Amino acid sequence: MTFRTEDLFPAHFLKCFNYALHHTYTEYTLYGGRGSCKSSFISLMLLIILAQNENVSAVCIRKHENTCRDSVYAQIRWAIDKLELNDVWKCNVSPLQMTNKLTGQKIFFRGCDDPVKLKSLKVEKGYVGFLWFEESVEFNAADMRSVKQTVMRGGDKFWVFDSFNPPVSRRSWKNADLLQVKSNRYIHKSTFLDVPRSWLSDSFIYEAKHLSKTNERMFRNEYLAEPTGSGANVFENIETRKITDEEIADFQWTY
Repeated sequence: MTFRTEDLFPAHFLKCFNYALHHTYTEYTLYGGRGSCKSSFISLMLLIILAQNENVSAVCIRKHENTCRDSVYAQIRWAIDKLELNDVWKCNVSPLQMTNKLTGQKIFFRGCDDPVKLKSLKVEKGYVGFLWFEESVEFNAADMRSVKQTVMRGGDKFWVFDSFNPPVSRRSWKNADLLQVKSNRYIHKSTFLDVPRSWLSDSFIYEAKHLSKTNERMFRNEYLAEPTGSGANVFENIETRKITDEEIADFQWTY
């Protein structure tokens, strides 16, 4: 498999690519806003890691299994086509999984509705060494910990990718987790501003600019991946001041 990284993902991901390729870290937390290409990058990374480690299989995990086909499964299908591996990977929808026809490696797609069910994951060759938690903000810390404890067994190298858009609330456990220092984890932030302009549609750019003008706080959260609220206020745009006599005179209704 030959490719040029600049044709596959934005240069902003190159450091993460090299770290994963050389197994510098075990865990890779990728967070970002809309259009940041983080899911596209992870799907490509998964296939590249499996191509270089023929005893490693993978599992892609969403909170609910019924969301896998239209998200992580479709994303991996895109990556297979991008890397011109359609003749290598057999893709099934029942059960929802992919098989490397040359090596027997598997890519499983599972939900975390019941983490215990993941214990049934079996591969004929090697072990499940690549995990991808997509939209991990939907999980809780205990679920993710349980999945890792269940799946990460019997191998010598593991890659755990975790991708999400930061919640608005700074108090969210995912935002708080970003502040925790872990020697085996690399954290990467990306936004649409890191992506070549030609990779984004005119309508995407229009919507981003429109939101930045009409709701700057929401724009910063959805597109710039910033937590912009405390999570405690019902209304975030309240101004505390005295109401003037002129404003009272303009009130349409009084009680």
